[in-house]
Amino acid sequence: MSAEHVHRTENLINSGDRRMPEQKYAGQSENRYRRKRRYGWHVFQLLLVLWIPSLPVVSHWFGTSLWIPAGYWALTLFAVYQLLPQIHVPGSLRQQMAVQGYVWSGAGIYLAIRYGMGVVLKSLAASPYDHSPLGLAGNAVGTFLSLAFREYTRAYGIGTIYRLRKRRGVVASLFRVCFTLLLALTEIPLNRALLVQDGKSLFFFLVQQVFPAIANSAALSSLAYYGGWRAGLIYSAVPELFQRVFPYLPQLPWLVESAVKVAYPVLFVLWLRDRCVTEHGMSRGSGRSTPGDLYRSFAGLAAAVACCWFCVGVFPVYPSVVLTGSMEPGIYPGDVVLIRKITKEAEIYDLKESDVINFSREDYTITHRIVEILLDEAGNVSFGTRGDNNPSEDAQAVLPKDVNGIVVGVVPKAGLGVLLLKGGREAPEGVMTGAEDSGR
Repeated sequence: MSAEHVHRTENLINSGDRRMPEQKYAGQSENRYRRKRRYGWHVFQLLLVLWIPSLPVVSHWFGTSLWIPAGYWALTLFAVYQLLPQIHVPGSLRQQMAVQGYVWSGAGIYLAIRYGMGVVLKSLAASPYDHSPLGLAGNAVGTFLSLAFREYTRAYGIGTIYRLRKRRGVVASLFRVCFTLLLALTEIPLNRALLVQDGKSLFFFLVQQVFPAIANSAALSSLAYYGGWRAGLIYSAVPELFQRVFPYLPQLPWLVESAVKVAYPVLFVLWLRDRCVTEHGMSRGSGRSTPGDLYRSFAGLAAAVACCWFCVGVFPVYPSVVLTGSMEPGIYPGDVVLIRKITKEAEIYDLKESDVINFSREDYTITHRIVEILLDEAGNVSFGTRGDNNPSEDAQAVLPKDVNGIVVGVVPKAGLGVLLLKGGREAPEGVMTGAEDSGR
């Protein structure tokens, strides 16, 4: 081979890229930077589209027809799918399919908990949604499409953060937290936030709206990480669609509602993460999970549900918060008294003087001590009561039908939060006060 031929071959090989190595590395870095900005800009656009319906003016306009939001979400989903470059979450296809199967069960359990508690507490009420064929279709389509867009946005953001920050664990975690909080804001009604005027309304707003939204958003972000956008869509759409087509809805006490909405998503995702670690090898730290982790997750979920049921009085013993000082020094404001229910007539006649009972009067529950057992000519029993810190007996005797139960224990200061919310209520008529407190 001649020297001229070798020279021509070398020129042909080098003709593809004549840049020096430093120039090629600089070009690759610039391409990565442009790609990073492009994906970040796409996530911002998706969030903006997601936030628009939350604005007070737009939300009012959306409420004029069921089909306006359905059309909005359908158009945005079509545009996003056609225009934006696709991005994938960390989980493999096999793992995503497994997670989606688990999520069906998780959504069903959540519905069973809420409706089961509604049946036990007899708090099922007629649904406010339109159940005509057109109304059902509009509700279902609009709800499904809005949730699909939200979960697609969530998975797109999680996938972007994973691809561009995968070598920086702490930074990637901070990005995921911030992104999750931003999505939580889209679930909080802004019109209710505008009504917050004092500490009491702020507390209710946080407990009823903010904390459940953050817990739900954190759970959905984890589902997007492990199972893709379809897993989050299944988890959120199944309960929402069921409640819109079913004729009855559970109207649970606000404290129970908030507890379920905060506790269940977190515990379910902890259990799901352990399943992913065990079956698919995605883990933190050592990369292994023990059966004890699964048992602890189930135990935590069962404990959360049992705590909610205990608070609303499903069990024979239930708690009640004392709001005033009428029973000092034995019971102070903010203490929680444990009350054993009286469900049989014979238990009424077993009550004796010095027993502390809990009874109802109008819209109040009062905890006072029996100081006298009264019998009329027909043998009907009633009770004279007095707070230990009150100067005289209550003006009105307690009838058997008003007795809720007998106090069997006291947990000091466990109800201070409730005390701050309700401490300003006036005493019912006929109840003496002590130290300027009502006899509740």
